[in-house]
Amino acid sequence: MSRVLIVKSSEGDWEVDYSKLSFEEIEQRIKAYEESHGQFQTYFANYNCDTSTPQDYLTFVDWENLLLEREKRSSPPRS
Repeated sequence: MSRVLIVKSSEGDWEVDYSKLSFEEIEQRIKAYEESHGQFQTYFANYNCDTSTPQDYLTFVDWENLLLEREKRSSPPRS
């Protein structure tokens, strides 16, 4: 199953199909998030949906999907 993030905003619409990203691009984007925010577990633990901004939410969802896609590609295929 493919993961697709679709964002519609006043600034425009865009989507990310994680299955179409190269493994290298996934790694680069994860690394960029880690450089900006530290580890995902820490970001997740400190995330508060009541006080966080929409951009914080997009960061959370995008980062989580990148990690899931990396894990999916790194796992041996199921038989």
